[in-house]
Amino acid sequence: MIKMSSVMKLKAFHLLILFGSILLITAMQLSLATLAYKLVYFCIGGSFGVLMALAILSSKINRIRIQKIRKT
Repeated sequence: MIKMSSVMKLKAFHLLILFGSILLITAMQLSLATLAYKLVYFCIGGSFGVLMALAILSSKINRIRIQKIRKT
């Protein structure tokens, strides 16, 4: 795997959030589109949102672990 700095990871996650939210917004705007297109957009956008939430949770858990290790 490619090693990335934390700043680059954060920028990548921000791009993922932006992409997912754009997909969700376009899914809501596509009133003329069929239900299948809306479902695809919601699934893709929602999966990006879930990935982002997991990434935030894991980074916070890692920070707490590092702080506990430093205190001892």
